[in-house]
Order: sequence, then C-alpha cells, then structure tokens
Amino acid sequence: AFMIKACNSLLPLGDFRDKVVTQSFKECCNAGMLSNEVLKWFKLGVTSEIGRELLQYPDNSYQRLHVRDLPAEWSCNAKK
Repeated sequence: AFMIKACNSLLPLGDFRDKVVTQSFKECCNAGMLSNEVLKWFKLGVTSEIGRELLQYPDNSYQRLHVRDLPAEWSCNAKK
C-alpha cells in the first residue's frame, strides 16, 4: 500500500502515474497481497476508466468494492 500511496503523493496525474500505480496493483494481486488499504490507494491513484477496466466493473460502482468482492487469490497471502 505504501508504494501506491507514495506514487499518488509524489507523481503528477498522468500516464506515467497510471502506469506505475497499475503495475504495482497488478503485482500485489499476482502475489496474493491485495488488502483493503492497497485497494483504497489504487482507486484514488488511477482514472475511473483504468479502475473500471482492471476491476472489471462497467460503471463507477467499482469505487464501493472491498477486497472480499474480488477474486480470493488476489488476497490469499495478505494480512487479515
């Protein structure tokens, strides 16, 4: 979560920030380390278009998602 939070604070809005935050989010998911904290900072750090695409929600309802709503393998190694 700290990496994504730092990107949100230090990188200006734009393609580079979207790319870094998205890659960090994907790495967390692939490692099974997604937490609500990571998800919160991801949603704050990317455009709604990227958020909808990555979380596979057609509208802005993805903003109300919690880790429990996403595939369990994305968070299987995260601290509960």
